[in-house]
Amino acid sequence: MNGFRAKTFANTYIYSKKDENGKTTEQELVNYILKSSQARTRINKNSTAFVPVANMVKERQKTAVLYRMLMNPDVVLAISPTGKELPSSFKVFESVDLASSNKRKRIFIDCTGLISYEDGYFKCKEIDKLCTYLFNAVVIGTYYEDNLKIVNNSQIVKSATWCFTKMFCAVLDQMRVVNYSENRLKIAYIAACYFSYALLQKDVDSCTVVAANAAEIDVKTAKAYNVYFNEEEDFKSIDTFITYLSKMFSLKGLDTGVYINKWLLMYGNGSLYALELLPSFLTVITSAYSGAYVNRQNIIESICGKELVTLSEALLRVGANVFDKGFVYSRDYNREDAFTENMRIEASIEKAKKEREAYEEMTSVDSLEEAPEED
Repeated sequence: MNGFRAKTFANTYIYSKKDENGKTTEQELVNYILKSSQARTRINKNSTAFVPVANMVKERQKTAVLYRMLMNPDVVLAISPTGKELPSSFKVFESVDLASSNKRKRIFIDCTGLISYEDGYFKCKEIDKLCTYLFNAVVIGTYYEDNLKIVNNSQIVKSATWCFTKMFCAVLDQMRVVNYSENRLKIAYIAACYFSYALLQKDVDSCTVVAANAAEIDVKTAKAYNVYFNEEEDFKSIDTFITYLSKMFSLKGLDTGVYINKWLLMYGNGSLYALELLPSFLTVITSAYSGAYVNRQNIIESICGKELVTLSEALLRVGANVFDKGFVYSRDYNREDAFTENMRIEASIEKAKKEREAYEEMTSVDSLEEAPEED
């Protein structure tokens, strides 16, 4: 593959499908963006009314980049005027802001049902959930702002490939597909190659070692499996991939619709596009890491293990680097200096406290000595 071009929802197999009312997801998002430009549907983050929510994020966040993401002018917090929430796959998404004059791209966070306006102030009923959405916004923003920082990061590539492979195969395990168990290792390796090619957009030859590690097989064996597929044809979409697996390994009863339904049942409806779109998959992982129960985090954690933590923390570091542009530390000030400074401040406070207590005690004694005796 030549170069990297960030994918959008429009590049996926699922996005073009129509619902029972004959509408596509694209139509629903367009309506949401346009309606969110109406009065009182986009939250004014710089208003006094929003201060309580902003302060809650400051207090709850584990890293300062979440607050900076919250206050980023290209991050829109919106509440649906109809009161209807967007599907969980689109609680956080990037799109052209059709309501803006310059059609600027922005990240939208659907806060319907999460943030309300009461007694002159905005209130957030689940601050952990909002922080999770902000973390997801960091990942999505990084992908579309500077995606090479993600796909060229060896730790992210290794951990993401591992997590996807284990999650993909866990679904087949649960489905108990005929002929799967005897082809388990081959399918695990090919699933890792699918992820590398379709989501990370890497050449299969360049990702053999990482894919072999995810499938837990040796590299020599993995290279022999490369003859089983034609990535340009078989890895076009999740539909072509599932169809290819079903035919190649005679996996009876397996088709795209059945597999996707089982995937959603195991990992939550918010994981719908995770099978085709890298930021969607990464935010499934970060949502599980954040612990706000916006998806089936217990299942995801049990399958991915420590790689879930490793991947999430790597994404957080990369995202902070991208969105902290212009925020630098002086060369002579590091963590050790900060720690020493904090200790010095705490010591000063403690000293002042003791001096104050000593002064009050002395004053109290002097007052007793000078007090006239009662008759």
